[in-house]
Amino acid sequence: MKRITFIAAILLTQFVMASQNRKVLIIGMDGVRSDALQQANTPNIDALMSNSFFTYESYHRGITVSGPSWSTIMCGVEYNKHGVTDNSYANSQYNTYPYFPTRAKSCLPDLYCVQISQWAPMSDNVYNDGWDLKLLVQDGQGSQSVAAAQNQLVNPNLDAMFVYFDECDLAGHASGFSPNNPIYMNAIETVDGHIGSIMTALQNRPGYADEEWIILLSTDHGGIGNGHGGNSSQERTIWWIGSGNNASPIQ
Repeated sequence: MKRITFIAAILLTQFVMASQNRKVLIIGMDGVRSDALQQANTPNIDALMSNSFFTYESYHRGITVSGPSWSTIMCGVEYNKHGVTDNSYANSQYNTYPYFPTRAKSCLPDLYCVQISQWAPMSDNVYNDGWDLKLLVQDGQGSQSVAAAQNQLVNPNLDAMFVYFDECDLAGHASGFSPNNPIYMNAIETVDGHIGSIMTALQNRPGYADEEWIILLSTDHGGIGNGHGGNSSQERTIWWIGSGNNASPIQ
């Protein structure tokens, strides 16, 4: 995930070099293959891409399971530093390599940061992460995540929020990670609808016009058959999107 580790640097720069009118929204879609995303009907993601920089061709360097992958994205270092090599989170080194909110708060202690997750290990097994509030909703219940996100977006003091969806990964494990699998594709399209609802709530913030938001979307890994964790291109090829309400597309 070499190219995606720059996300942590972007997040820190957004906060440290700016007033607190600059905000960050991160949306994680677990287990979404790049080729499947390109084929799915995702009008809300497409709308973000129209004013963004993005790639469908980033390449996962490490272990294609969720714990190590999200740790790399959130810490900005690979598993040889953050220490997470499986979903048990054993041997994690978050005191040395914390999540990005902890880094940002070393410069701006009053930042208010929220995580909304559908996967308990990400909430229960991560420490020194800097979240002021960690909300855990039921696996696969994206509508609950949307409602939680909408409630948080009403707060004018919100500075950073990470919303994690696991429906696509659950569908892949149950029926296959493949763009030829309608169940998997429907899960991607369902989460796209969730993203649309969150974006509507974001844009309806009373102070939105005076705020500068960075919006980041990414997956952690792809999949093949009914699983992931290996080194196939279907598992290692990933995508990410960086957008914002004051961003300009890179030609």
